[in-house]
Amino acid sequence: MPAIIEKLEAELEEHQTYMTTPKFYTADGDTIVSAQDKLAKLERELESAYARWEELEAMLKGVELE
Repeated sequence: MPAIIEKLEAELEEHQTYMTTPKFYTADGDTIVSAQDKLAKLERELESAYARWEELEAMLKGVELE
């Protein structure tokens, strides 16, 4: 799970960096909307990955306690 999270974080950072460039702000509307949609998707995926990791950690702790 940590490798998946690292990959998503790197992709999210790369995309956020792109969205701060002048090139992004001179792009056509469709490109901007597409980039915003991708950013939202990456954020949701990262949030889900963290939630799943927490679930797995909780399950592991439950097994260790027994």
